[in-house]
Amino acid sequence: MKRTHHSLKATAALASLILLTSGCEDDNRLRQAQADISFWQTVAFIIGGVAVVSVSMNLWNTSKPSGPDLGGDSGGGRRQEGGRSRPSAGPQGGNGYVPSPADSQNPDLGSHNKPASNGSTTAKTPLNGTSSAPTFTVVPKPPCNGHPAWSARYFVIDGLNICRSYHSTGEFRLETLLCLATQILRHGADFECHFDASTRYRAVDKGSEEQRAAYEALLARHPRLFSQVPAGEPADATVLFRANSMGATVVSNDRFAKPTETYRREYPWLENKGRHIHGRQFQGRLLVTSLGLDIPIQSNLSQAVEEFERAYQESRANKSAIIRMAA
Repeated sequence: MKRTHHSLKATAALASLILLTSGCEDDNRLRQAQADISFWQTVAFIIGGVAVVSVSMNLWNTSKPSGPDLGGDSGGGRRQEGGRSRPSAGPQGGNGYVPSPADSQNPDLGSHNKPASNGSTTAKTPLNGTSSAPTFTVVPKPPCNGHPAWSARYFVIDGLNICRSYHSTGEFRLETLLCLATQILRHGADFECHFDASTRYRAVDKGSEEQRAAYEALLARHPRLFSQVPAGEPADATVLFRANSMGATVVSNDRFAKPTETYRREYPWLENKGRHIHGRQFQGRLLVTSLGLDIPIQSNLSQAVEEFERAYQESRANKSAIIRMAA
């Protein structure tokens, strides 16, 4: 009986020990679970903070003004030119160039004379290879010599009038016209020139076969710039009509005031000296005071043609570069 009593006491003690041990294990598991929860809460907090910072940076980047990356400038909307900060080029070009009315008809400019959806196309031209950062050619705005007439940027020339009226003898000299055209192109402007149908005969009668051949070569080589009106139609009508429709400046010594003409009534802007420019030849020099021109006229016709062709190629290259950069 006593032995049985001791056995019961031992069994009860063992049960108590088992229960106590089980309770301790449950407490340990609880504490471990609480520690795991705290750890993952910390991880979730850190991940959330990183996500917030990332979203904030993206929003800040997208809110900055965008623009072409010219010259390695990180400003996005500005570029450096000659140590000065200036806005990036837009549809009109960063150097002030305004495409002329004839640019849209110029086949030499290829597809670049067609406006893109944003009014410009993109291209970059390296200036030199001395730096690892990209630098680009910026064509400077041509000088205006302080004469506001250059701001017109487009001129319509009375061809036969310039070739003859600039000379007191009435001699036909294509060199004078080529000198004027060359200066217009070198000032960054553009022009078109219209001749009377009798010009090829006047070139021989008042000039020479060389003059006529050079005249016909101009018509064939540059139909966008030089044209001859049909027989029976005065070039004056075409010159004034084109100048009126485009707001261009007329270059002619003709006053358009003959008794049988009504041009001055049709085009009252002819009274504006800024829209109707005169000139003359003096001592072998071209004088156009409205444009600030006082330059020698090339006496050799072949050299005059070469100078014009060189100015034309330079003008075409500059316009193509400006259109490609305007983005």
